[in-house]
Amino acid sequence: MDLASILHLNATQVFFLYLVFWVISTALNALPQPTEKSSAGYRWFYGFSHGLMASWANVADAIKPKEATNAGGTNVSLPSGTTTKP
Repeated sequence: MDLASILHLNATQVFFLYLVFWVISTALNALPQPTEKSSAGYRWFYGFSHGLMASWANVADAIKPKEATNAGGTNVSLPSGTTTKP
């Protein structure tokens, strides 16, 4: 079972959420690194926002479909509920 089916999201909603995540992530990555002259508020915001996006990226990696490599070395998606032996 994947996250979309748990949250009852259709493909368009999942795509929209991914797009929003990508735009916010890109905007936050465009922020300049704080310097010694930066305010404490900006340094906090920079650290907090990057930490939050890193956490969301970890969640996204954990729920994305598992991949396997076929005989030709190409990654292929596995059907839901399928596991691979280590």
